[in-house]
Amino acid sequence: MSVTEVVAALRGLEQAIVPPRPGASIGNWRFAVRQRLATLREALAGPDLVLDPRTRGALITRVMALSTDVLGRPDVETVRGELRRLVADVGQQAVHSPGVVPR
Repeated sequence: MSVTEVVAALRGLEQAIVPPRPGASIGNWRFAVRQRLATLREALAGPDLVLDPRTRGALITRVMALSTDVLGRPDVETVRGELRRLVADVGQQAVHSPGVVPR
């Protein structure tokens, strides 16, 4: 996957982490966020994204950890904060990093 696909995955995740409406099923929100995290993980793991292996590994590890947290942690606001930080960090490291070269 390319930088363009990482950007699309980030946009999808940003849209998904908007808090669920009052009365809406939190389970549906959790499932949607987890799907978007899976898309982001695939984008980060793609061979067309040139990224330092340590940085790539660290970002993928965070995505995987948050995928578990989204389902299991009761405090949705804390998880949302961590998801927002992930989006910012992936944007910084995988999209705006001077070492990233789209193929």
